[in-house]
Amino acid sequence: MPWCSLFLLASGAIGMEQEHILDVTQLEAPAPLEAALDALDTLPPGHYLRLILKRNPVFLYPLLLVQGYEHETHSHSQEHYEVLIWHKDDQNAARAVHANGCDN
Repeated sequence: MPWCSLFLLASGAIGMEQEHILDVTQLEAPAPLEAALDALDTLPPGHYLRLILKRNPVFLYPLLLVQGYEHETHSHSQEHYEVLIWHKDDQNAARAVHANGCDN
């Protein structure tokens, strides 16, 4: 079973149904990167992924660029990062990211 099947949760909150949450804080490298890429393979149009990690995923960023994704990273502490990821040309997903207050 892929990691994303174990950790991917679709939010049911009003206005956040386009957000998919992937918490990989309990995984050791390279599992967080692999789980993120697996989750992105099934990300529907208009949706974005909120990736929660305990480290800044510096090796993920070049892969996102090559595969056509945009991202925003927010650091809440030295051990809590959230990376919001969506398809580069997906304006609906980009609007959802910003509408949900994720551009702080």
